[in-house]
Amino acid sequence: MSSHEFTKLVKSLYDRAVAIEIAHIYRHVDKGNKGYVTRQDWVHVISSDIRETSYQSWGNILSIEDIVKPLATRIRKQNVAVSGLFDKYDKNRNNRLSAEELAGALLNEYQIKLQEEEIMMIKDHFKAKTRSTEISKTAFIELLQAQKKDPSDASEAMQTLFDIKMHLQNQRTSAKELLTKKATPAHFDAADTITTRKFKIAIAELKCVSPYSLNNLTKHMDSDGDGFISIAAFVSDISTAFDRNSTHGKTKSSGAMGATMQSKWTK
Repeated sequence: MSSHEFTKLVKSLYDRAVAIEIAHIYRHVDKGNKGYVTRQDWVHVISSDIRETSYQSWGNILSIEDIVKPLATRIRKQNVAVSGLFDKYDKNRNNRLSAEELAGALLNEYQIKLQEEEIMMIKDHFKAKTRSTEISKTAFIELLQAQKKDPSDASEAMQTLFDIKMHLQNQRTSAKELLTKKATPAHFDAADTITTRKFKIAIAELKCVSPYSLNNLTKHMDSDGDGFISIAAFVSDISTAFDRNSTHGKTKSSGAMGATMQSKWTK
């Protein structure tokens, strides 16, 4: 099956799938980058659960903005001198800040402990920007100042909220419980907020939302683009969420897509 044929198959089974999601699935299924997918490729992948694979790596859902925005927001709100912060965490005094040193700043200034994979993601970002695993003071300042509010698809976000709502009902878990178990006091900037990083991890662990939909929902919920999401707003939006396709029959879930595709291949 060619990539074009694969795309048509996915869209016929799950019309909410977007190009970036289909491309991610296709790359995962096309073992050896042959340029086509065999029945054996598909059976091997679907048997190991493609949704589980996509959530093993936080790099699939987290971005450099999710990591840096909370620190940038705190610096802005507290009028912290960015130059002084750089000097404070430039431990080896080489006028360069490494990913490990930035992780130290996040831990000490905001009690955010990064995983090794997230530190590797920062290194990759630094390499892409500066061809080095460290950045200068100027680049560090630019990184903190570059954070902005990105637009989101509100309709898609509301459908994602409905999908989460249905999943939570099946699990007999409330929306507030879902987030507060991740948002320990150390991660609160205010009485009722959670970082976008923690929000994404909490939702991703449900395994009911695609990376694209999760990123879009996060941008929608982070209304002012500061890297924090109101737990109260999330709870309120979940309670009023509805299926936008309810008049056209039952909406397929991402998990149903995999099951349906497996059935089609095995017929």
